[in-house]
Amino acid sequence: MAENTFIFKVKDVGSDRIADFSAMSDKIHIDWASSRTGVGLHNFVYGLQASDSEDRVIYDKASDRVYFDPDGTGYKPQILLAKVKPRLGLTDDSFLLI
Repeated sequence: MAENTFIFKVKDVGSDRIADFSAMSDKIHIDWASSRTGVGLHNFVYGLQASDSEDRVIYDKASDRVYFDPDGTGYKPQILLAKVKPRLGLTDDSFLLI
């Protein structure tokens, strides 16, 4: 179980800053899906934007920003969720869609 859980509601406007996230023990939950689903490699991408229709979580390591994309490469825009510490080491294991 995660030591700290940070919950982001996709419908909320704006983003946040996570200052004390530990990639080893904490989780980011994204309130979007109708059931709990882990974020796998097919839903997670490093970079600036989704690369296919399955991508949901985008981690831009250059700017330390985490985005959520509701439809991958579809027409809906990605949403900035948070700015995180530099070199945090986020992976697909850091996220859960709830």
